[in-house]
Amino acid sequence: MVKDRRRATKLALTLLLGVLAAACGGSVPLLTGSAGLGSATDGFVGCYTNFAQGQLVVDAAYGTAIVENGRATPVMWPPGSTGRQSGSDVEVVDKQGTVVARTGSRYQIEGGYSGGNPRSFVACGYVLPR
Repeated sequence: MVKDRRRATKLALTLLLGVLAAACGGSVPLLTGSAGLGSATDGFVGCYTNFAQGQLVVDAAYGTAIVENGRATPVMWPPGSTGRQSGSDVEVVDKQGTVVARTGSRYQIEGGYSGGNPRSFVACGYVLPR
């Protein structure tokens, strides 16, 4: 019963975020970073050799999450990515200005899980519609 109540609360918050953002328009806070994958300045650049596949959904705290096996995990997008409102959905825009993903659709995203805070899926490669 508590689990059902948590799901209902999370769904209500997600819907509220969508309605408020649609009414206001504009940018949406989006979790970004490299989660220890390094950068050109520290001599290591790479990506995990794994992927996540599932529905991309709006996450009230982090912008987006991917749902695999019934569990939603926030997605950490590469540095320079931004989120923008599109109706009740969130579009993820890369640093070149290209929309790479939109909530409400299924994707296979290259990357791996980070044990950091928050535990997230670190997107660091391709994003394929599924």
